[in-house]
Amino acid sequence: MQLLQSIIVYGLMIWAMTYFGKIAYKQQYPQGYGGIDKLKGKKSNVLSIFTKSYILIPIFIFCLFSAVRFRVGVDCETYKKIFYELAKYGESFIAPNIEIGYKSLSVFTYSLTGSHYLLMFILAFLQIGLYYIALAKERHALFFLGLAIMLTGHYWSLMNGIRQNIAACAFVAMVPWLFEKKKWLYFVAGTMLAMTMHRSALLLIPIGLLAYFLKDRLPNKYLQLAIMAVSFALMNKFDNIFSESLMMFAGEAGYGEEEIETYANLEATTYKFGLRMYLLYAVYSIAVIFSDKMHKFFNSKLFNTMYNLFFIGACLTLIFYNNFTVKRIIYYFTCFNSVIVSYLMFYLWKNRKSTLLFIIIAMLLVQTIWSIYSDVTGKGAYEAMLYKFDF
Repeated sequence: MQLLQSIIVYGLMIWAMTYFGKIAYKQQYPQGYGGIDKLKGKKSNVLSIFTKSYILIPIFIFCLFSAVRFRVGVDCETYKKIFYELAKYGESFIAPNIEIGYKSLSVFTYSLTGSHYLLMFILAFLQIGLYYIALAKERHALFFLGLAIMLTGHYWSLMNGIRQNIAACAFVAMVPWLFEKKKWLYFVAGTMLAMTMHRSALLLIPIGLLAYFLKDRLPNKYLQLAIMAVSFALMNKFDNIFSESLMMFAGEAGYGEEEIETYANLEATTYKFGLRMYLLYAVYSIAVIFSDKMHKFFNSKLFNTMYNLFFIGACLTLIFYNNFTVKRIIYYFTCFNSVIVSYLMFYLWKNRKSTLLFIIIAMLLVQTIWSIYSDVTGKGAYEAMLYKFDF
C-alpha cells in the first residue's frame, strides 16, 4: 500500500514539475532553446516569478505533499516535536543551538494555526522556491528539475536536515549575485539571513569567493575524470583526520549534542559504497563527459559556477563518504547535484543524437530509486522514504 501511495504521490510531484517546467521553458524560449529569449536583458522580479501559474502550481504541489507527510525524512517527526514543545514550553525549552529564524517562524505559524502543517509548508517553500528563483532566467533547467530532485534522492535530503538545506537552497538562489561586485553586499546580507536558519551558512562567504573564480571556465573533462577516480581511491582514508576539530565546528555551526554524538557514532561505522551510489556516480560521470559540450551549449556563467561547485561536492562526497560531519558541511556543494542533472537531461533531450543516452540516464535514475526502496523495506518502522500521510 505505501509503495503504491509513494508511486502516486512522488509521480504526481515529478509530473507537475516537469509539465509546468516545460511551459516555463516555452514561455522564455517560444521558438525553442537558441531562439528568441524573451527574458534577455530583463531584470528578474521575485514577485513576478511567483505570480505565474506555471511556477506557482508545481511549487504548491511540492509544498502541499511536503507539509502533510509523516516520517518522510529522518528528522521529520523531530521537527514536529520541537514545534509543539516550543509552543508549549516556550523558547527556554529549546537548546541555544536552534537559530532565531527557525524559532520565530515556528512561534508565528503556531499562533496562526496551532498546527505544524503551515510550518512544514513554508519550510518546503523556502527550499523549492529558492531553486525556482535561481533558475528564473534559465528556465530550460526547470524542465527536468523535478525528475532530477526526486530520482537522485535529493528530495529526501531536503526533507532531512531541513534548516541547513534551506540555507543551502538560499546559496543556490544567491549564486547570480556573485557575478556582479556591486551585488556582493546582497550576498553577504543573504548569508546573514540564511544564518538565522542554520549558523553553518557562514561558510557561504568563503565558498562564495571560491565560486566567483569558477564562473568562466570548466576543467578539462579528462582531468575531472582523473580527479574523481583519485577521490574514489581516497575514500575512507581521511575519515578520522581532524575529527575532534570537526566536532567542535559542528557544535559552533548549530548542531545539538545529540546530533554530534549521532554523527560520531556513525563515523565509527564504515558504510559500503553500494548500488545506489554507483548508479548515481554513473550519471555524474556522464555529466563530466559532456561537461565541455554543455559549457559551450549553455554559454552561461550560472551553469559554469553551479557545475564547478557540483563537481567539487561530488569529489568531496567520495573522499569523506563515511564522515557524516563533513558530509553535512558539503551540503553547500551537493545542493547543486540535481540542478546539474537537470541541465544534463535537457542537453541530451535537446540533442536528438543523444536520445538513447537520455533514456539510459532516466533508467539509471529509476533504478537508483528502486535500489533505495529495496533497502528501506528492511527497516520497518524506521524507514523514512516511502510516502505516508500525516492524518
